[in-house]
Amino acid sequence: MNQDRVRLVGSAPDMEERPDEKTGVQGADTVWSMICLLVAGPATWAGIGWLVDRAADTEVFTPIGVVVGFVAALYLVYAKYGRT
Repeated sequence: MNQDRVRLVGSAPDMEERPDEKTGVQGADTVWSMICLLVAGPATWAGIGWLVDRAADTEVFTPIGVVVGFVAALYLVYAKYGRT
């Protein structure tokens, strides 16, 4: 077996050896990343809204936080994965 280049153990494969990024495990990783963004955004901003509600003795900032978090999460998913 004749090799022109030596590849180090644990190094990334060449581009022609890499699997397609939209199939298999890497595609599933992308989907899970999107799901996590769509769950974590509203949860984080709802928590912030809840804290503001407790401090201000109101009940309006939690739902506002959920909406803001969801809109921000949708934007982040679009910015990271929607553009090609």
